[in-house]
Amino acid sequence: MPLLEAQDVTVRFGGKAALNRTSIAVETERPVDGLTTLPGIHDPHVGGLHARFDVDTARLDGALKYITGLGVRSLTSQPPTLEELFLRHYGDELAELEGRVAVAPDGSSDDGGVVG
Repeated sequence: MPLLEAQDVTVRFGGKAALNRTSIAVETERPVDGLTTLPGIHDPHVGGLHARFDVDTARLDGALKYITGLGVRSLTSQPPTLEELFLRHYGDELAELEGRVAVAPDGSSDDGGVVG
């Protein structure tokens, strides 16, 4: 039986493709300046020669061209976990629900149920 390799995974929620992003961690030879100006970059954390960020799959090529222009010492990329995909898609709805249900120290909620 042949092995299957997934290069890109699309998860669909309600008939729409979920946000496809790749997480990148990189160390470069020159400071990582200007990363936040690139299209498709999300949650950038830049410090000198190191950066961590997510990039839309459709914008991955541009991000890699920018990074390689700085001289790459190390680079790690990984697709989002299933948990990250669900949180990205449902995060606002979950936060809204959590804000509506007050939880007492004993774990009971204001709607009469027990949370957790």
